[in-house]
Amino acid sequence: MSTSVPNPPQNEVDIIEFFRYVGKFFSKIGRFFRSLFGILFDILLLRPFSYYKRYKKIIGLFLLSALILGIIADSNKKTIYRGELLVTPHYDSGKELYTRIEMYNNLAQEENYEKLSELLGISKDTVEHYLGFEIKPNINERIFIRSFDEFTRIVDSTTLKKISYDTYKETFKEQEFDYPQHIIYVKADRPDVLKPLNRFFDNLLGDLPLFQKRKNNALKLYDSRINYILQTIAQTDSLRKAINNAIENMGKGGANGKGNNIIVGGTQIKFPEKEYDLFQEKKKLVENLTKLKGMKIEADKILLLNSYFPDNAPVYSPFWQNYKLSFVVTMLILLLLIFYFIDLLTYLNRKYHSALNGKEK
Repeated sequence: MSTSVPNPPQNEVDIIEFFRYVGKFFSKIGRFFRSLFGILFDILLLRPFSYYKRYKKIIGLFLLSALILGIIADSNKKTIYRGELLVTPHYDSGKELYTRIEMYNNLAQEENYEKLSELLGISKDTVEHYLGFEIKPNINERIFIRSFDEFTRIVDSTTLKKISYDTYKETFKEQEFDYPQHIIYVKADRPDVLKPLNRFFDNLLGDLPLFQKRKNNALKLYDSRINYILQTIAQTDSLRKAINNAIENMGKGGANGKGNNIIVGGTQIKFPEKEYDLFQEKKKLVENLTKLKGMKIEADKILLLNSYFPDNAPVYSPFWQNYKLSFVVTMLILLLLIFYFIDLLTYLNRKYHSALNGKEK
């Protein structure tokens, strides 16, 4: 009599092996993260605490020295002020804007105030207080949405289907100057010298023929669209006037008045629905006209200013210029690195002697 146990089906064996491999995989991941946590705990907490217990007098002396040096540096440093200006470059002028800002910054860094004064159109006495220029894109979701909305109005539906909002936003990361809006920073050693720059930036890039040509073409297009809407509104008003006259004649029993219908230009129109439709149509036209006029005002500037430099700029005091704090933190990091390096040398020396003793045996 046979007592052999039948083998399980092949697919059942494959499933068991699969779950065994999955279990081993997650087990290895768990061991990896436990080891990583242990290493980080040792490096970031346990070892620094042991260094403090062993060398607290040395650490305290160096940190106190760093604090004293920071206090001295803070008392002698020059107070710096920084103002910011929001701008929107039109007609692909962003690259030229970045080039200009870099040039102004180089002149300020080189203290070439005569040339900088000539370019800015501001007196040399004022320009001498400028310490540096900087520009960065203003990364703002609301601005992206508005820019994408404008983009959807000028592309055809086929192209729009291929470009999602996320794809559109990603394209800006390749070139900083392609962002819709930018922030211009200017640092100075006096708070009241940035205001004259408002007039300068308000007219910046307006002297370049390339952008002037693009601007004029855009304004002509706006004028064409505005004139078309104005003509349509005038035609709508004329039609409403004709209908109103027809209604009055119908009420007086005019020749064309029959019941609730009238005939205008051979077309039979019922009331009051059609008159109401004309009113709604004119309302939409007026709304579009208002939007176009607002867009034309913005398009009239090659560089549109969204804000101005303040009359008195605030004090610019980032973390690294708070020397009391930055010196102490830097010294603490430097001491930790030195202690880590000493431990590494000790470990390597121990390994070297261990290997040397093993060879001698």
